[in-house]
Amino acid sequence: MNDISRGRLVGCWFALAAGAFATSIALGAPMTLNAAELWVVAALVPPTVMFLVWPNAPAITVTDVLHTANQPAKGGRS
Repeated sequence: MNDISRGRLVGCWFALAAGAFATSIALGAPMTLNAAELWVVAALVPPTVMFLVWPNAPAITVTDVLHTANQPAKGGRS
């Protein structure tokens, strides 16, 4: 999951949701207002939650903090 972008994952989700929707219609499921609302929620809520939860940048680790703290100051005493 480290090498996939959020946009690509959302695109895959929409493709899967559209495929499931088309399959249900092809198999004869009735399209009522309640069913349409359920399909909209099932297609939009997971990507929305993913965009809110997925971090934009990797978190800073203790190793990064310690590494920068141990660097000598530039232009200072040796």
